[in-house]
Amino acid sequence: MIGFVILLRDITAQKEVEAEKERNKRLIAMGEMMASIVHELRNPLCSIELYASMLYKEIEDTPQASLAMGVSTGVRNLNNSLSNMLYFARPRNPKTTPCDIRTLTDDALSLLKPVIESRGIVVEKQISRTSINGDSGLVKQVILNILLNAVQAMGTGGILTIHSETDSKGFHLNISDTGSGITSEDIERIFDPFFTTRDEGTGLGLSISLKIMQAHGGTIRAKSLPGSGSVFILYFPHKHLLPDISGDRQTALSVLSPEHFLQKDSCGKGTGEPDGKNSITCLKIFNHQKPRNY
Repeated sequence: MIGFVILLRDITAQKEVEAEKERNKRLIAMGEMMASIVHELRNPLCSIELYASMLYKEIEDTPQASLAMGVSTGVRNLNNSLSNMLYFARPRNPKTTPCDIRTLTDDALSLLKPVIESRGIVVEKQISRTSINGDSGLVKQVILNILLNAVQAMGTGGILTIHSETDSKGFHLNISDTGSGITSEDIERIFDPFFTTRDEGTGLGLSISLKIMQAHGGTIRAKSLPGSGSVFILYFPHKHLLPDISGDRQTALSVLSPEHFLQKDSCGKGTGEPDGKNSITCLKIFNHQKPRNY
């Protein structure tokens, strides 16, 4: 009797590591080039802003004052863009202090509150009280970038879902949207600098966010299903987590995992199980929690 032995091995994690190494090689080369370009541009910009400010003071009470202020404002905006490029090229070391992820997320949501309300987007949120050793300003910038991308992806209406979980790998903050999703071709490039599908985008938001997360020992993963939405997962390793003194941290939340969020049953609804059971209409992840509007 002749038999066969078939061995199957999941190499998803290995492929992700290889892709991240290849991406880092490209980022290093582009970062070195960008640093030299930014240095050459910032010197004349400082002079232009100085002279524009001096001119504004001279003609402050004249109709032309707004023109001088416009030059100064434009230069500052350009300088901010160059500062983002410089951070990408030479990221600063995080100033680590205890910071609460839930508080930082609430702060980021409050900044986006006007646009969220104007677009009629529903926010569903369940985040455990978890503190990390990190730079609160930089971590909030990452959360804000991901939330802003999610809001822009949905346009008018939609559900923005934020939930957290802790497992053997560390703390995960999952940010999900019900937007148009990302194609398989684009999702391989979304963390590359200057890659963007929006005409008004710079293509640096996700690149800088990834750099910040790596500086905190973590990373960002993205999963998407075109036509249904996307999930961005922020990973914070255990070594950066502070001891939980409130007893509020949850290790097994009764919510959908990022993978299950993108599962669909025959009716096109989000499912809580891979086989299509326990469907949740409109990809609502927290069926036990009332939506919170912001």
